[in-house]
Amino acid sequence: MSNNLIGHQNIWEYLKTAHQAGNLAQVYLLNGPAHIGKSTLAERFSALLLCEAKTSEPCGVCQSCRLVKLASHPDVATIKKADDRTEILIEQIRDLKKFLTLKSWTEASYRIAIISESELMNTQAANALLKILEEPPERSLIFILTSQLKSLPPTISSRCQTLFLNYVSRQEITSALTVRGASEELSKDLTTSAQGRPGLALNWLENSALRSEELNLVTEIINWYKPQSFQIFEEWWSANMKKEDETLSLSDKTKNILSIWQKVVRDLLFIKLNLPSKLNYQNEINKVQYIMSGFTLEMGLKWATNLNQAENALSANVNPRLILEWLILSNFSKSKSLE
Repeated sequence: MSNNLIGHQNIWEYLKTAHQAGNLAQVYLLNGPAHIGKSTLAERFSALLLCEAKTSEPCGVCQSCRLVKLASHPDVATIKKADDRTEILIEQIRDLKKFLTLKSWTEASYRIAIISESELMNTQAANALLKILEEPPERSLIFILTSQLKSLPPTISSRCQTLFLNYVSRQEITSALTVRGASEELSKDLTTSAQGRPGLALNWLENSALRSEELNLVTEIINWYKPQSFQIFEEWWSANMKKEDETLSLSDKTKNILSIWQKVVRDLLFIKLNLPSKLNYQNEINKVQYIMSGFTLEMGLKWATNLNQAENALSANVNPRLILEWLILSNFSKSKSLE
């Protein structure tokens, strides 16, 4: 099976050792930033447990491995927020409970669940999951994935074995990109921008349009620091955020904007601290000179704090447009908190 897992070999070996010793926990909480490799780790370990070859690594050629790769294995259920929803619903967790009690399709007799972005569960869904965790069915394995551990109810996290996925080294990401056919220059560029998140680098490598869209958005965010920023934003919103898009909700689009905006602010701080090697967008430095002329560390920290507040507000279902408008206004004034 092709290994898309970049980094995290310590956790991979830990899980394998636990399996070989018969000491697997029934519930693992994988905590780490978005695009760090949580889903890849959970899926690859699922393939290992269900692999018909019974080797130390998933073979990749048996029917089970191929079905896991295609997200079609009858013994693996993935729970995530529906595209037209902002939350994971209780009905999804109820379906999961039924799934876990069914007999396994394979001789491995495992039923595996992967809950992505678990912090998006609403209260009813979280309570339903808690009941499952209190007495999980035999031969079941649940991976709960999150990038916002503090957003999960303590009653859930306390019933899990938590594994922390840290940022991956530049060397590992660059090497992985080179193996996949990227030039040395492109590998270094994508690795720098990914800032330790291999999923981002792979997405950009496989779809260069995604990278171009991000850089265009970086330019737009930089424009929101100009005196006429509100008018610029209004025109951009009308042209971009009202388009029909079947793949991303308005909330998801805004979440992506906030993530990129955070990287822009970090770049401003790195420029101020004279740390150019740490920049996410090294080729965009020339576009921020008018910001840097009056920029202070205090301003940067304030903007970073505002962005954190904006993320919390988005999680609480505050209107996305209101959130972005507040952020832009807060660049030039002592705006009140969103909270």
